[in-house]
Amino acid sequence: APIYGNSARAIYVGLPGNVNYSFDPQSFGISMVWNGPFVSINGVMDGRGKIGQLGSKAIRWNEGGPELFRPYLKNGKVVDHSIKEPKFATGQYIQAALNDSSDYVKKVNALETKFIGLSTDKESPPQFSYEVEGNHVDIRFVPLNENKITAAFNLKLKHEQSFTFPSIKFKDVTFSIGEIKGDKWTLPAGDHNDVIFTATRKSKFKKVYTAGENDIPSENLKGQKLEWVKASDKEQKAAGLHSNYTLHNINVPKDTYGRTQLFEPLAIGFFNKGIAYVSTRTAGVWKVVGDEWHLFSEGHYDSLGLVIESENTIVIGEKTGLTRLTDKDGDHWADERENLSDQFRFCGNYHEYLHGPISYKGGYLYNLNLTHQLPANYKAGGMYMGTGGGLRGWMCRVDKKGNFSTFANGFRSPAGLSLSPGAEIVYTENQGEYVGTSKVYTVKEGGFYGNPTGLVDIPGMTPQNSEIQWESMKDKCELAMILLPHNEVMNAPGNPTWDKTKGAFGPFAGQMFLGDQTQSCIYRIDTEKVKGVAQGVAIPFADKLASGVMRLTFSPKDNSLWVGQTGRGWRSRGGAESSLQRITFEGGVPNAIKTVKVTAKGFDVHFTLPQTIENFGTIACESWFYNDSPNYGSKELGKRQEAIDSTTWSADKKTCSIAFSSFVLESTEDNTNTSRVYRLDLKNTLFGKAVGPFLAKAYYTLNAIPNKDD
Repeated sequence: APIYGNSARAIYVGLPGNVNYSFDPQSFGISMVWNGPFVSINGVMDGRGKIGQLGSKAIRWNEGGPELFRPYLKNGKVVDHSIKEPKFATGQYIQAALNDSSDYVKKVNALETKFIGLSTDKESPPQFSYEVEGNHVDIRFVPLNENKITAAFNLKLKHEQSFTFPSIKFKDVTFSIGEIKGDKWTLPAGDHNDVIFTATRKSKFKKVYTAGENDIPSENLKGQKLEWVKASDKEQKAAGLHSNYTLHNINVPKDTYGRTQLFEPLAIGFFNKGIAYVSTRTAGVWKVVGDEWHLFSEGHYDSLGLVIESENTIVIGEKTGLTRLTDKDGDHWADERENLSDQFRFCGNYHEYLHGPISYKGGYLYNLNLTHQLPANYKAGGMYMGTGGGLRGWMCRVDKKGNFSTFANGFRSPAGLSLSPGAEIVYTENQGEYVGTSKVYTVKEGGFYGNPTGLVDIPGMTPQNSEIQWESMKDKCELAMILLPHNEVMNAPGNPTWDKTKGAFGPFAGQMFLGDQTQSCIYRIDTEKVKGVAQGVAIPFADKLASGVMRLTFSPKDNSLWVGQTGRGWRSRGGAESSLQRITFEGGVPNAIKTVKVTAKGFDVHFTLPQTIENFGTIACESWFYNDSPNYGSKELGKRQEAIDSTTWSADKKTCSIAFSSFVLESTEDNTNTSRVYRLDLKNTLFGKAVGPFLAKAYYTLNAIPNKDD
């Protein structure tokens, strides 16, 4: 949690008896110790831009004093990872970071200090592990109500190692090896196991409890029943699904004390038909085994993605980085939490999301969102989103051992990241600065995707360099394959998935399914390549689900579509704060627009069923484009009604070919204009009257027109 006085990567530990502490990877020290209520993250839970705080009336032990057991480097300085996680992202800090033209990745990769992770077995307090210049340190720290502290160490020291300890504030100090001089505890080289350090605080603190010592409730780590319930007729109608599909709601799990919790299921993965993992923003990671929920790991920071490595090991994305979670004994609880990747700068800003990871060529890719409202934030001429340096706006790559590199740049708010069935990297971008409307891209290594803000991290660059400004970069932008008209189709697209059920989910096998957080909707997307250029069509599938749709995943058990949703922080049409729903296919063939393909003269509209073509009605077509600029989004520009010259039908009455009086690809010297979107509206046709206006539209993004003979 982000709490003033620690870096935003700090980990907070609450122990029985209302004694608590934090371990900060910025320093590898015990940064805070306090008695009383644990922490409050209500501001983080309820809105944007707020930070957490220690529990009400908490009493700090080490107020104003040095951290406990912060390791020293050989040069006599203490460990300080301010390059990655500053405790105070002041304007002066940000200005210095932005004007540092050195290679950030090289500097971070050259660090000889690494936070390894922590053990989280059920029987003991956490054990934190790290490396300092070749020395390995494990520390298990416990404060006690009797004003005492105890720390257990396992150390493999290639050379002498010292730690901070404010000895003047403690008495009855004991340790089994080493010596203390002033505020420094020093141990010799060698392997030292089960080193116990104890001390008593000279200045006693007052005991504070939120409940009587005998009133502490028992914690339930056993499984909770998972049940799906068919949605009400009202919910089904609001969703606007074809009648061949049924919407279901799930009973999300309660916390381990039996309380209702905010459960935002924004990462979903299936290991097999009987095992799934669901990761949330603030309610931890849950494992589904058969028909039971099991809490797999807790205390994570806005997890939006996961990859399953094995039945008992997963890698999740958090705002702080990639974390590998491992259940060593098969009891559905993660005993180990490994810090796989944290090489980027993290200041704890609300918008500093990490999107992903996805598996890619033996490792992982993830996207870093731009930040917001940091002091001295660099925005590259934009209005809101920016960077304080440290790879915001980049796609990053890490192998399974944690070796790190950058992959692509130019991202703004890349909320969706997936690997297509053809092994293409696909991501969705949210409308905003330099993004006239939301888009879907394929990503190639080294590509630039439109927002120049993050380019300040290219070695040798600072905000003053003209070659990374918009005017210099706008003709280097990669081309989006799909444009998603703002407010009409999507405002904040989430994570794409593909129907690989081979027809078990209906007649849309191979198509992409994509949801939107604001509109609470789902669209189908079908792409094609014309003259080597990717483009395609977006077709409505579900209109208004319970909350904002961010995560879509098909279940191998019954080929249903699981829909993870949240409305927190942004409004969503669905209205609910969060939801987990699924959509099942009941058989038959829905009457639907299956796809739209471009021709030399217009479009072929393919239907799933033969249509009544006599008096079919008029297909209306309107087109427009957007402008990518420093402005926040774009209006629909160059709108025109497309004149249809002819309409013909295939012999099976399942394909309608429309030819325009004029169908050419406009060329412009200013390529800040996007490709053109064509909206095909069939609401006034017999098809439209049968399925309703929502399902009677299609939106084609035109990047290229085939030749007549293609």
